[in-house]
Amino acid sequence: MTRLIFGSLLVAGVCLAISGRATAEDLEAVKGKVEAYRLQREGISAYVQAEQAYIERAHNEADSTKQLTLNELEAQRFQSAKSTLKQALRLETDLPDTHQFIANCYHYLDDLDAAIDHLSQALVIDPARDDILDHRVALLLEAGRFEEAQTDAQRLSELQSEFAASAMIQVLESQNLQHMSPTTAPQTQPSSESAKAHE
Repeated sequence: MTRLIFGSLLVAGVCLAISGRATAEDLEAVKGKVEAYRLQREGISAYVQAEQAYIERAHNEADSTKQLTLNELEAQRFQSAKSTLKQALRLETDLPDTHQFIANCYHYLDDLDAAIDHLSQALVIDPARDDILDHRVALLLEAGRFEEAQTDAQRLSELQSEFAASAMIQVLESQNLQHMSPTTAPQTQPSSESAKAHE
């Protein structure tokens, strides 16, 4: 999809130039959008590479990725991907997918509040993105923000989303764990894998 948009913007810029109707501002706007999508594609690629390297090490060194912290090189890779994606946002703000991948980077970097904030910004741009809403449910539960997660799960039901049932189950399970006594509750947290299911 990004590649198609990228190509369409280039074609639009060329057509404007040929027609002679383009102002300098028009051409600069197109150039800015082209650069934003280039940076978005570069940032997403960097994120995917960082995640793949982390998962490979996790599989080699631990039974669960939840138990493995980032090493310095991995953290730098996610920081670099996040920086590139933020550059894209500075040029073009209405990019919900960019916000979601930035959220993924923050999640790996253990900054849940920043991750949730970027998912929220993505949903301001496109409130009907049920995959992003489901992603936010998982992170809100991980952060212990159960009421907000329940609100998002209800919103998924209203949207008749395919994610609605699983999101509500996650919320109910988390609430049950919250109400169990510390001596009987399993020492687990919502899986980080479910939070990254839509990456």
